[in-house]
Amino acid sequence: MSGAVVVEAPGEYRLAPHEPRDPGPGEALVRVHAAGICGSDREVWQGNRPEGYVRYPLTPGHEWSGTVERVGAGVPGSLAGRKVVGEGFRNCQVCDR
Repeated sequence: MSGAVVVEAPGEYRLAPHEPRDPGPGEALVRVHAAGICGSDREVWQGNRPEGYVRYPLTPGHEWSGTVERVGAGVPGSLAGRKVVGEGFRNCQVCDR
């Protein structure tokens, strides 16, 4: 069993147990080795991230790297063992950025 930091609300967090689920069709399970905490994560903690970019509760660390452990249906098995990086964002879908 592993764990995760969950930001419940600005300035409020908890440590939560987390058991990764098996990957579904088109998915891969990645064992994360490192996750970055950046300025947007700080804004989430402080409560000054612009509305529309954050929904509490959330687990910070949207920049990460790791190794593919298992793959779901429809994903090449050759990806297992491959080192990968990821970065996830929710955009506002209003501004040009």
